[in-house]
Amino acid sequence: MRASCHNKSLSIIEAICRVGLLLTPEKWEFPPERVSGGPPSNSLPVFQKRLCFTDLSPSELNNHASYFGPFALEYEITTLRNMGAMPAIYIPAEIDSERGYSGSGVSLVNRLHELDVFLDRVQRLRSELSEYPKDQFIRLNNTNAGNQGIIGCTFGGLIDLFSTLEEGNRDIDTLKNSLAALFGLIKQTDGPGIDDLLIHYREREWRITKGFNRDGISLVKDLTEEDKIYLADFAPIFRNDIEMKNGKLRYVDACYTLKTYEKDFVPRLAKRLIAPKACINKATAILSKHSIDIEVSALEEL
Repeated sequence: MRASCHNKSLSIIEAICRVGLLLTPEKWEFPPERVSGGPPSNSLPVFQKRLCFTDLSPSELNNHASYFGPFALEYEITTLRNMGAMPAIYIPAEIDSERGYSGSGVSLVNRLHELDVFLDRVQRLRSELSEYPKDQFIRLNNTNAGNQGIIGCTFGGLIDLFSTLEEGNRDIDTLKNSLAALFGLIKQTDGPGIDDLLIHYREREWRITKGFNRDGISLVKDLTEEDKIYLADFAPIFRNDIEMKNGKLRYVDACYTLKTYEKDFVPRLAKRLIAPKACINKATAILSKHSIDIEVSALEEL
């Protein structure tokens, strides 16, 4: 059993040496928001594409390995920060719906979701405006309570309005990408049926998420078709479908890679690879085959 586990871990090291570090997709449900005087909202689907790291001291490694496995790539925190890693944003679930403010985090995530929906609508409307003559007049029914009436303007006037609202700000695509990156950092402090209210918070997780860039350039890249074929053959999960924000995708098509930083292959930037003592030689051979010259340390000796 242990040998099988180690073989699987060694094959993952081989995959990392070929395609880099993967940002993988996940969809999970955020708890419903409870509104005073009304029923709770529906649970909120959160869509993420992220690469995760854990801040650990050597004394914590064995306990961590008992749950996540005995292999690990270790990076200096400065290296991760330079590649865009940020601490996860831990949001507590509501613990008492009748009193107090424990649902504040849930409400905050719902407001961020509503902002994302709003930007979606603005983006869609703006793209449709370009299909009409700028001098064509339109009527918009305003049905807000206490302010009923008709608003009239030209398509060109609406385009000018959007331009005025965007002045001094980033474009809508950039704003939406930033929200997606922010959602990728969110993690609950606990979960359904978990008594320890800080169980996830204690993991001290850092993440690199899809959406952030510098000067319009992102370190996170699409997988090549060659990499997708390799991963689809590597493990069945990559061939499965996953429901994401824009519909159902093949899992591998929703993955991204962090392959290079400062023109260097990201696995080569690791401080060391940690592996069971029995696997040191095999792990070293895999790294050598891909010209990755980093230290390999035995877990049992740390």
